[in-house]
Amino acid sequence: MNTNLDESLSIQATPLLDIPMAPLLQSILNQAVHDAIRLKITNQHKIDATEWLCDEDNPMLQLCLSACSLNYEYIIRKVAKQGWNLNL
Repeated sequence: MNTNLDESLSIQATPLLDIPMAPLLQSILNQAVHDAIRLKITNQHKIDATEWLCDEDNPMLQLCLSACSLNYEYIIRKVAKQGWNLNL
């Protein structure tokens, strides 16, 4: 488990936390953000994570964001500050 998670991605109080899969959904999102930010640009996991995080219409991404009480625009801006080459 990654212990160097960004505090802004930490678990927030939400009714979704009562759902047994909420920690898994939060972990999926945290791993995708980690891969998109920290891996080398040529790493396929970085490319896949970046594509997944940029797909606003992806229902799984939206579910993960809901489990973390985050909105799409916030997460995109957060990772863009870490070196993504996105025009926001």
